[in-house]
Amino acid sequence: MTDEQWVNLTAWLKLPPEARAPIENELDLYARVAANAGKAPSETRKKLERVAALADDLLKAIEEFGPEEHQALRSDQPAVVHLTQRPELAEAKAVELASFVGRPRATPRLDTFRSLAERHAQLSTLRDRMMTAAATIAKGKTGRDASNVRALVRGVSKAIEPYTGKPLGKGKPEFDFVRKLCKLADPEIREGSIKGAIEDLTTEELAPENSSNAG
Repeated sequence: MTDEQWVNLTAWLKLPPEARAPIENELDLYARVAANAGKAPSETRKKLERVAALADDLLKAIEEFGPEEHQALRSDQPAVVHLTQRPELAEAKAVELASFVGRPRATPRLDTFRSLAERHAQLSTLRDRMMTAAATIAKGKTGRDASNVRALVRGVSKAIEPYTGKPLGKGKPEFDFVRKLCKLADPEIREGSIKGAIEDLTTEELAPENSSNAG
């Protein structure tokens, strides 16, 4: 942190020079954690969705197979391992796939459809798992780990408490201080992450009070 940055930061919340080193330590810790945080959640989500889309395209292509494609996949080709755990579902899917080409229980042989049905079921499972996994990645993330932002604010709050006599709260000077602090750490940190960090901090402060009052 430069001298100018320190002056700008403490314009929001008056702190003695002794508080500078602990704050710089927390900023350095944030930077090191962020550097090792890996790719942005949005990138992870896009990759999962891409695989799901590819699986869906492949499923549609399989469902468009006609007699010629199924003839090429006749069961006299090398055997494959059957992975379906519920054979009755594979049988039903085989009949369904056979109906796509208008030749159910005719040539090509039904076991060709049964083998293809297993692959169809596996692809369906893969597609669904990719979509489910993608849905768990929160939308709107920019790659800045919200837990790292919370850790920064919590760490700085503890570091300055000996000088202020209290942890950071929701007051305007304190909120402006935290906003400036977070922008110092990373200009791309969003306002929602900053507010969330302060909310979490004040919630943690209330928890011990509530538990003592309960007793």
